[in-house]
Amino acid sequence: MEAGWGRPMSRSCTAVPVFTGRPIGGVMSSFRLRAVDTLGICAFVFSTSGTAACVSSASDPSLPSSNQTVTCTEAAPNPYPTGIVTGAGDDSVTIQGGTINGSVNQGAGADRFSIGAGTVAGAVQQGNGIDDFRMTGGTIASLQQGDNRDTFFMSGGTITGAFEDGDVATMTGGTIGRVDMKLDNNVFVMSGGTIRGNLVTGFGNDTITLSDGTIGGNISVSGGTDAVTVTGGHVFGEIRMSTGTDTFTWSDGGQIDGLIDLGPDDDTALLRNLGAAQLTSNAGLAGGTGTDTLTLQNVQTERVARYTQWERIQLQGSRLSLDGNLVLGDAGTGTGTLSIDAASTVLAVAGTVSTVSPAAAGANVTVNNAGTLDLTGGQASNRMTIVGNYNGLGGQVKVESVLGADDAPSDRLIVSQGAIGGASTLAVANLGGAGAPTALNGIMVVQASNGATSSNTAFALPGTLKAGAYEYFLYKGGETAGSENNWYLRSTVPAVPTAASVPEGAAPAATAPVAAPVMAASEIPGATLTMAPAPLPAPSAQAVPIYRDEVPLYGALPATARQLAFTTLGTFHDRQGSQSLLREQGRLPAGWARAFGENSERHYGGDTQAEFDGSIGGMQLGQDLYSKRYDGGAQDRIGVFLGYAHADGNIKGLALATPHAGVGNMDIDGYSAGTYWTHVGDRQWYTDAVAMVTHLDARLRSHGGMRETTNGTATTLSLEAGYPLAVTDNWSLEPQAQFVAQFLSVDSLDDDISHVAFKDADTYTGRIGARLAGHYGAEGHQWEPYFRVNLLKEFSGTDKTVYGGADSVTTQYGSTSVQFGAGVAAQINRHASLYAALDYVKDVDGDYRRGLAGSVGVRVRW
Repeated sequence: MEAGWGRPMSRSCTAVPVFTGRPIGGVMSSFRLRAVDTLGICAFVFSTSGTAACVSSASDPSLPSSNQTVTCTEAAPNPYPTGIVTGAGDDSVTIQGGTINGSVNQGAGADRFSIGAGTVAGAVQQGNGIDDFRMTGGTIASLQQGDNRDTFFMSGGTITGAFEDGDVATMTGGTIGRVDMKLDNNVFVMSGGTIRGNLVTGFGNDTITLSDGTIGGNISVSGGTDAVTVTGGHVFGEIRMSTGTDTFTWSDGGQIDGLIDLGPDDDTALLRNLGAAQLTSNAGLAGGTGTDTLTLQNVQTERVARYTQWERIQLQGSRLSLDGNLVLGDAGTGTGTLSIDAASTVLAVAGTVSTVSPAAAGANVTVNNAGTLDLTGGQASNRMTIVGNYNGLGGQVKVESVLGADDAPSDRLIVSQGAIGGASTLAVANLGGAGAPTALNGIMVVQASNGATSSNTAFALPGTLKAGAYEYFLYKGGETAGSENNWYLRSTVPAVPTAASVPEGAAPAATAPVAAPVMAASEIPGATLTMAPAPLPAPSAQAVPIYRDEVPLYGALPATARQLAFTTLGTFHDRQGSQSLLREQGRLPAGWARAFGENSERHYGGDTQAEFDGSIGGMQLGQDLYSKRYDGGAQDRIGVFLGYAHADGNIKGLALATPHAGVGNMDIDGYSAGTYWTHVGDRQWYTDAVAMVTHLDARLRSHGGMRETTNGTATTLSLEAGYPLAVTDNWSLEPQAQFVAQFLSVDSLDDDISHVAFKDADTYTGRIGARLAGHYGAEGHQWEPYFRVNLLKEFSGTDKTVYGGADSVTTQYGSTSVQFGAGVAAQINRHASLYAALDYVKDVDGDYRRGLAGSVGVRVRW
């Protein structure tokens, strides 16, 4: 055999060159090599273009022959310029290298084709039958698998043109020009590689799964029940799913730039575990005609205008930024439903029109909210509009409001045309509002427009809402016509107009709107709501401010602090027992101590009508520093003392528009230091002057949950005098007068709601009275029983508590009281004296006052 021609590879074959005179594979070939085996079995080896050598079970692989097995590998040097043709039957072609200038046509039958390297310049045609194609490397011009249920696997290499007529395909790598599967129920699973053009499946129920790789064009499926799943990779074009009940799933990753269109009929789409990185570039997701359902599971998405033609959108653990108009339904269905589960949020976006609306004019959408509609954004001006029905399923609506007077800025939920129902909490965040009384409707937070209606139980506050001095309640209905179905925040209870007779034939006057009752949590199926602690106050004949619990509590603080200091001061006889006991002279002649206690009820006037009901108790330790007795019996003495007192009581007042409401408790510790000067005349008349400074530590606890502390200083000055007149040998009547001036300063505080400053007035109290005292015993063992009566005049004044630097709430004080008391002072020996007193006080004019006080004391001569 001549060099360059093929050589027989098995048995005894005769090589016969044959001239054909026709082009094969694009090369004019004049010779063809045949191998003849007398036994009919021959292995044929041939070379192509100097780069491939093929082994075939047929005598000539370039001619049709059934059940061939052809294996091509890289070899040299002689060309074989034709393609490979097999006939009917189960043929197998394996290319491991080299170049086939022509095509590979396997004909009908269960054919197999495998390429790991090398090139087929023409098409690979597998014909009818259940064919299999595997490509791990190399290049072919195109692939047509033909009819029947064919299989395809590709992990590398290149199909330059189209892959057509496939049925079940797996692609993990490599490159394909385009894919057109056309026939049967196609399956294409892609986890790598590149399709430069479109991926198209044909008739039947097709399944496409993309977990990695790149598709430069569109994914398109035809009629049938089709499923497309994307978990990774990148689709630069669109996904078109045509007619049929189709399913689209986009989960965990991947990127789709073009429109996703599920086409006609009732389709389902699921987006799961996706965020901005995956969704930003997507052009849109359309359900097409029919009743379509879109479910978002753990998805964060925006640009809602791209979600179109969906009759049901379900949010499950997702966040949807409503940065435009979300249109539900299509021309056929007209509308749809947006359902928000407990773990999902729909956000209004500042500067946009946040709307959920129907596809058909006049139709109503339905929004079922078990999660959150979040209108907050730091501006108190956001709007979210629902054209249709809002149904609360235990969810919440979050808004920001500038809590102030009527029409203060606020975010607002707007429901148009439909009905507002169910039960939701309205969570309001105060955006810098200092609080103010509302006079009319209040601050609108939910608007029912274009004929929309609302149930009385649609909304409730999740807890207390406070700003400045006020607590805000949520009301359904306003004071003006047309506001009956709106919802407002108010800090006052509006006045109810006085009923008037209606002339015959005239329409009755509009009645005041009824405040929405507080919904109990048990009335909301499957939901647990924390509602406001008390029902709305009833309307009254006059507008009543809704002060928060802390306002009467703070208002009572200055007056209670002054009372503590006044009780600590006492009178000359409370501290010293009697002037007859003052017999010591010289330096540090004697010391004294007393303990005191008082049960007290005080009512004050002003805005909050605060009340104190509690006790004050304490003790004093005093020391005479110097005493001098003059000829004739007069004496002067000066001394100092320390004191401690504690006030503890419950506070009531006007709170939540309810008079005499219990609002909390306060206790005050007072630490005092003072000095005194006492002059006793030769007829036992006396003048007593005292200056005392008290440091105050106050703790305030409201029923609203506040726990606050503050400090203060009280300065008390007293000037007192008495002149005993003999009535009998053993009894004297001593007229007395006392004037007390008090100057109080209480530090401001910041609670969770507002800055609170105390503007305290100076207070002046006068006392006039008489003391009827008996004198019994001998020198060194005397005792003096006594009775006393006093008229106490607390001159009127006004304390102011300022909230947020603007709103001032007053507490007015001033009363005239009568005091009745009895006591005893006894010198038990030359060195010690004891004394005690018991008093009852009751108002006769001005503020209510009741009190029962007692004290005991001891004086010791050193």
